[in-house]
Amino acid sequence: MKIKTHQVIGFQVPDSVPQEFLFSLLQQTKLNTIENEMKLSIAKSKQFLDFVQTKYNGKSENLFEDNLSLGLGINLPFFGTARQEKSVYYFEKLTKENELKDEIKLHKLKIILAKNDYDTAVLNFETLNNQNKESSVSLVYETYKKMEGVSPLLLLKLKVKQNKKDIEILHFEQELYISFIEYLSLNEILFQKPYLNYLSDTLELLTD
Repeated sequence: MKIKTHQVIGFQVPDSVPQEFLFSLLQQTKLNTIENEMKLSIAKSKQFLDFVQTKYNGKSENLFEDNLSLGLGINLPFFGTARQEKSVYYFEKLTKENELKDEIKLHKLKIILAKNDYDTAVLNFETLNNQNKESSVSLVYETYKKMEGVSPLLLLKLKVKQNKKDIEILHFEQELYISFIEYLSLNEILFQKPYLNYLSDTLELLTD
């Protein structure tokens, strides 16, 4: 059965905002990948230099030409490329880190706004529901139905008025459910194990 409105209103939603969201963990994995790629690139550079140094140490003729050739062939193109790749990695990592910080700030702001929407929906529903209970329209309509000689037009007008009030309550009830699920979703409560059906009155367990 569907969760009752009083259960939604009484549901204990944690006020604390999670420090790590699912999307942030995914972004952190990407950052780790970038860092590992950079480390791998540096390791390959060192391996290549060790190989060149070993080959170079095996030569003994024309030392000046060997030094000049090594400087031109290795220092200029190789180290320039290595430094450029390293700069690209650092720049990409720094960009991703800043993007992640901005995403987390934005997500926390969304949670605050969702909490405000949820609290407002609760207040609106409770206020309108209480007003409807205290309204005399339903009582007058039920009383007039039992009386003889009451104008059918008057009964119709009372019924229409009552239906409008009921529709208005249903509208605020819908907003209550939507804001409730949205708030749970942003707090990632919906994605915590064990998975529960938060729209059921018993919070039934969902199977994988």
